[in-house]
Formats: sequence, structure tokens, C-alpha cells
Amino acid sequence: MAHIIAKTMTNKVPYFFWVVSIIGGLLLSSLVGCGSGRQSAPFSGSAASATPGVRPIKPATAKQRRAFEAAKASAQTGRETEALRAFQDFVQRYPSSALTDQALMALGSLSLKLDQPVQAQGYYQHLTQHFPQSPLAPEAHLKLGIVLHDLRQYDASINSLRLALGTLVLPQQRAQVHYYTGLNMRQLQRYVDAFEAFNRAVETSSDAALIQDAQRAMDTLIQHQLTPDDLHQLANRYAAAPQGAQILLRLAQHYREVSDIAGELDALQQLVNTYPEHPELPALMTRLTVLQSALTTDTSTLGILLPLSGEGELAGQRVLWGIKLALDSIRAAQPGLDIKLQIRDTQGDSAIASSALRSLVTEEHVVAVIGPLFSQVATDLAPLTEELGVPVISPYARNSAFPFLSPYAFRNSLTDEDQARFLADYAVRVLNMTRFAVLYPDEPYGESLKDTFIEHVINLEGKVVAVSAYPPDDKNFGQAIKRLGGIDDESLSDLLAGSGTKTTLANTKPYEAIFLPGYFDRVGLIAPELAFYNITNVQLLGTDGWNSEELIVIGENFVEDAIFVDGFFTDALAPSVETFVEQFISRYEERPTLIAAQGYDTLRLLVQLLQSGADSRFALRDGLLQLRDFPGVTGLTSLDQDGNAVKTPYLLSVKNGRIIQLN
Repeated sequence: MAHIIAKTMTNKVPYFFWVVSIIGGLLLSSLVGCGSGRQSAPFSGSAASATPGVRPIKPATAKQRRAFEAAKASAQTGRETEALRAFQDFVQRYPSSALTDQALMALGSLSLKLDQPVQAQGYYQHLTQHFPQSPLAPEAHLKLGIVLHDLRQYDASINSLRLALGTLVLPQQRAQVHYYTGLNMRQLQRYVDAFEAFNRAVETSSDAALIQDAQRAMDTLIQHQLTPDDLHQLANRYAAAPQGAQILLRLAQHYREVSDIAGELDALQQLVNTYPEHPELPALMTRLTVLQSALTTDTSTLGILLPLSGEGELAGQRVLWGIKLALDSIRAAQPGLDIKLQIRDTQGDSAIASSALRSLVTEEHVVAVIGPLFSQVATDLAPLTEELGVPVISPYARNSAFPFLSPYAFRNSLTDEDQARFLADYAVRVLNMTRFAVLYPDEPYGESLKDTFIEHVINLEGKVVAVSAYPPDDKNFGQAIKRLGGIDDESLSDLLAGSGTKTTLANTKPYEAIFLPGYFDRVGLIAPELAFYNITNVQLLGTDGWNSEELIVIGENFVEDAIFVDGFFTDALAPSVETFVEQFISRYEERPTLIAAQGYDTLRLLVQLLQSGADSRFALRDGLLQLRDFPGVTGLTSLDQDGNAVKTPYLLSVKNGRIIQLN
């Protein structure tokens, strides 16, 4: 701490002070000669026992000057302990000398350098009490205020600094007073007073380090400690001042965090009006437009953002069919329902989708948007959903991090990872299998499913003993199957020559099941080849790409008893699914797909939340985050804290040439 006071003596302020441990139980009397212990008393005798008051100053004699200069020389040559004793002796011998105030100031600085802050406090107090007219008294008040702050005596520090401010002349010393007053006020949780003190320090100081520290302190107060009422008070007080812009930004942020549209709008409007040259003005104006739109949100209007032409047109059209069927079925049950759709075609293009989303929010004032459909477009749109403050729920986008990219992004779909984890869990916990092989297409889709399945099997203490990949466009899978231990009849006959027994590898394979991520057209070809290479009597496990009657047409009896999952099953036993399928076929003359069913469910769950009281985009977003066990045709649906759907997949199997539901 000694270097702190040394810097103060040269009118420079350090930007960091450490807090020194306080020696408990010491009173001021011990500082002036009554104490004992490891720290020697600073002085004794008449100087220690005198009643505080103004001392009559006597001119320094030659003898006193020699003693003072000798002590000063010890200090200047680095002999601090010797200098401390010499100055103590000087004050004891000459308590009223014209040099005593200088000796006391030197004792304070030396005590700090020797890590004795309580002693320093005593010397500075002695100087200010007994030599109040000394030209050193104002600086002693300042140093005493700093020491008291570091000793956590915040109220006493404020009083000492206030006395210093009344007499100090140099701007840099006055800046120190303001800075330490701010530190004290912050510790006492008087945050508005602290902010104003730091601000005065910035305005007064020419020291770059002090200015930087004070500005950081103000930033911390604004971001973490000032209440909304405090911010309002300071925003009015510092209108048009540079720091006023930061205060208004934080106030707007607070209102955004608590979903107070009117409050945020008012703060931002004041900001752009008062600071028309603000560097973030374009973004602020965009946000103002969004907020003004939010105040005029039409809770009866939902936006639809799907690829209805170009790439993805067929998929987008089927989702839209599901959405329209859901709306018509609700209207049939509730004739007075006022829900409208504003439909936009993304053409599968992110730029077009972004423009359409902005239009839906700012021009059509939609309360929420269903879409986009595919992962890349959804990922690209995620930041815009937060900027516009509108809930956007994709009925697919399953191979993306979409829900994790914005608090307004949601996904109503199983992901590939969900399927792989569910299958691994079912195989280990229900089927009691522990050893697995994986045969997958060598592409990102297959890689992702393979990795998730293996990871989850291992977490369940199972083993994956064989892994093999095949080119995704291949129609001959022999090499890949051989890497799993497959062997053709001729090779098998040679292997078993002389045994007289035709056998399979059923009892010699190191695995009980094969995980086969992929689509029905490839899986239907792989299953017979597995048998050709004498891999039989193993459980085949698959994903939603298997769910087609064509799987049985191609794979025939080789896919019998295979187990796979899907997010939707048209022959499910639930009455709601049966009704949906019948209505869909009646209207569109084809069976609904998974994405049509997810579009259907998405519309219905949004309408349910609106009817339950969600009267703004923010309220609807919160309702989505609290959605639990919504009874959809794609199963019970909840949304987790990230906005991702939590569903139990349909567990399906091939039995007697038909796909049936197991769960």
C-alpha cells in the first residue's frame, strides 16, 4: 500500500488498490503510544497523551532540522524501518515543531510501505487533528480517506474525503476524492451516488488510468447494480450527456428482459431522439419498428413460411395441407374461431425467407410463424427471429441447431439423434441386448446416426463390436457386409468341408443386433444380402426412413421382425390419428406424411396456447416453453427449455408382412 500513497504524493492515482488485513481490536490510543505487540507504537509521551486540538507551531531549530533531514535521508536510501523509528522519535521529541506535520506525513507513507495501514491511519488522523492549518492537512485528509476505504471503514472514509474536497485545489487530487467516494458509495450500496461520484472523477481527472477505472465502475453499475428506477433517475439527470446513451440502452435491455414492450419502446425512442448520431442508430431504428409492430400484434394472425415452389415444393405443400386441415377441423368444432393465415413462399431460399419473415412481422403483425421447413434456411433465420421478437416454430428442420440459436426459435420434430438414442435405449433396456454392429451409409446423415447410437450404447454399458460403412449410392453391399463377418455359401462350404453340416453363423457372431440407419429402398436391398452372407437370426434396428410399405415389397420376408421408429404412424391406434388420416385422405387423396402430421400438430398447439390466454408474442413464446404433453397425432409433445420438442417415437415392427405399432 505504500506505493499507493507515494503515487498520491506525485498527483497520480493508481487504478488498483488491494485490501490489507485489519489488525483486530486496535484502538487509536494504541496508535499513539498505548499499544504493544509486534507493531511498535508510533510515538509516546506528550504527543500521544495530549488532548486533540490545534498545536501551537514553533519554528524549527537547527537541531530539529538535522534530526528531520537524517530521518528523511534514511527514507530516501531505502532504509524504511530506520526512517520510521527516526520520524517517530522526532514526533515524540518535537510535537509542536514546524516540521512535525511533515514528519507525520512521512510516517503515514512509510507505514503503508511497511504494510501497516492501521498505523498509517493514526498518523494521518494525528496530523489532521493537531495541525488542521498545515498546508499538508488537505492531502492528509485524502490519504486518510484512502486508507479508511481500504480498511473497509466506508462511512469514515466518506467523511474524510469530504473534508479533503473542501480544501484541495489540484484537479487531480479532487478527482481522487471523487473516485474513492464512488468506491465507498458502491460498497454501501448507494449506487446512484456512486455513479455520480465516478462521473465527477472522469470529468475532473487527467489521469488515463483513473478515468478508465471510473468508467469501468460506471459500466458495472449500469449493467448489474442500478435498478430500473435508478436508471430512470440518471437518464433524466444525464440527458444528452455521453453516459446517458448507455443508461438508456441498459434500461431498454431491462424492459426487453421482462417483456415490457411499452417500456423498451419508450427507452429506445428517448435514446434515438436524444442521440441522433449514435453509432448503433440503424439497429435501434430496426428494433423500434419491431416494437411498434409488437404493440399492434394481431393475435388472430399466424404466419406460414414454407417452400411452396422450387426445391422442396412437394414437402412444403404437404406441410401446408396439414396446417390447413388442422385449422378447418378447429373451425368446425368452434365456428366463431377467428384465426387467419398469412402464407409466404420461401422458394427454399434463405434471403427470400428472411425478407418474408420481416414482412410478416412488420406489415402483417403476425403473432407467430410456422416454418421454415428445412435445416439450412431455419439456421439462417434464427438470428432474425430474436431481432424481430417473434416465435418461429419449424415443423421439421431436424438436422440443425435451430432451437439453440435464438430464444424465439422452436422445433416440433424428432431429430435423428432422438431416434438413435431411443433405439439404443429400447434395445438395451427392453430387449436386454448388449452387443451391436452398425452398418451405415457413408454420408453426414449416416455418420450422425451412427455416432449417436454408439455413444448411447456405450453410456448404457453395451458394446458396439463391428462398424461398417457403404457408399450411399451403392446397390451391392457385399464388401460392407463382409466387414461385419458375413461369408457367402461357397466360402462357408470350404470352411466347413468335411463336417457334413450346413450351418449358419448364428452361434458365432459377436453381436445380437445390427443398427441400419438409412431409407427403405437401400435397407430393402441390404436385408436379403445379409442373409446371403449368412448373417441371420440378428435383430435389425432402423430409423424413420424405413417407414414405407415399399420396405416390405423390396425386402420381403428378410425384414420380418425388424424394428424401427418414426415420429408418425398412419395406422396408429389412437382415435385422433385415425380421424386425421381419414380427413387427410378424403381431402387430398393420399396418406399423410410425417411432415404433414407435424404441420397439423404445430397449428393446433399454437391455437391452443392463444386460446389459453397468450395475448402477445412474448406471452406466446413463454407458453411454448411451458408446453407439456400436448396430445398431437405425432404423439405427446412437450418443449424443453431450449425450444426443442420432446416426444416418444412410434416404435414399429414388421409382422406377417405388415408394419405394426409396438408401443
